[in-house]
Amino acid sequence: MALKMNGGAPTPQSNNNEGQKEGLVLSSDTNNTGTRPVINAVRRTPPQQKKEMVHHPDHYGGKENPFEVIKVIRAWDLSFSLGNTVKYIARAGKKDPAKRLEDLHKAMWYLQEEINNEYERSTK
Repeated sequence: MALKMNGGAPTPQSNNNEGQKEGLVLSSDTNNTGTRPVINAVRRTPPQQKKEMVHHPDHYGGKENPFEVIKVIRAWDLSFSLGNTVKYIARAGKKDPAKRLEDLHKAMWYLQEEINNEYERSTK
């Protein structure tokens, strides 16, 4: 389905996108008057994926897990640095077992960043 912009209001148009890659396609042309651009947005059907890597991926706990990393970070109202510390500890070795130590070093870096920021705030 495409959205054709006519006077600022999107109107659906049907498109056949079989065999195309996932994503949003934008194209523009002029409408029947030749003076105003028309924007067409097409949402392509996503291909079957083996593992979900964007929306609730397994290495962050998965959608049904009440302790999914993003849910914990939001519930605890963590700062950017502390949120990343939790994220890297929680996923250590799950996304790529060969990078477990790297994930733990990243967690340590973000924790040190938070400690440094806290120290600066307390000495001002």
